[in-house]
Amino acid sequence: MNKLIIVSLVILLAVVSACSIDEIETFSSEAYVYFPIENERLENIDDFGYLEKNYTFIFESEQAVSEKLYELPVKIAGAAIDKDRKIAFAVVDSLSSAKEGVHYELVSETESIIPAGVVDGTIKVMLLKTAEMDETMFDLAIKIIDSDDLKAGPQDAIIIKYSNFLLKPNWWNTWTLGEFTIAKCVLWLNFMGVDDGSDPWAVEPYIIWKKNNAGDDIPWANETARKQSVQMFVLWLEEGDENGDPYIDENGMDVVDTI
Repeated sequence: MNKLIIVSLVILLAVVSACSIDEIETFSSEAYVYFPIENERLENIDDFGYLEKNYTFIFESEQAVSEKLYELPVKIAGAAIDKDRKIAFAVVDSLSSAKEGVHYELVSETESIIPAGVVDGTIKVMLLKTAEMDETMFDLAIKIIDSDDLKAGPQDAIIIKYSNFLLKPNWWNTWTLGEFTIAKCVLWLNFMGVDDGSDPWAVEPYIIWKKNNAGDDIPWANETARKQSVQMFVLWLEEGDENGDPYIDENGMDVVDTI
């Protein structure tokens, strides 16, 4: 199957999923739980329909850190009720290179809880840091399954890719910053004053808040502010390092020429 067909199918899946969620909320007596993808870019969904999340231990301030509690947001399609509800999930071994007890631990075994009165929750896993992650990236695939309280919704699968080296962050915007390189990412984070690898654009003034059809406030990209920050980044790169020398990436390219 070629990439164009795959992308078309993923787009169709996203549209159908959105319609399915609306229909579930309106017509179904059953509640469904899913990984929200409303604010995800298409490139973050792989060929199997799994939402991809990247994590690296490289930005941890304490070098002795050996584990990371990783939280995966989930959402219920349906109304909040007055009792806790269980989310059931399973690790997909065939798509996971990470091994339980070595590279990860299931914090809540194979169940998590969405508390009474809300429709949002999390699935939690403990990612374990190992020396082999200095050179190898590990995958952990998780799939929501039906429980007595909640059925698996349209977007029911996610895969975490993690290591001790710098991966392309999920927030990286190729259209604005150009193709990802490690050197460019480090320089961009330095320029934006970020020292933990988090999204520099996840704060004001780079996001604005808009209401969706349900009346909820959701983050929306402030493209004007983002373009201005990139323009300033380009000017900063053109000044070069402390000696005025150009910043060169791992591919031998002048970083400023790749934006």
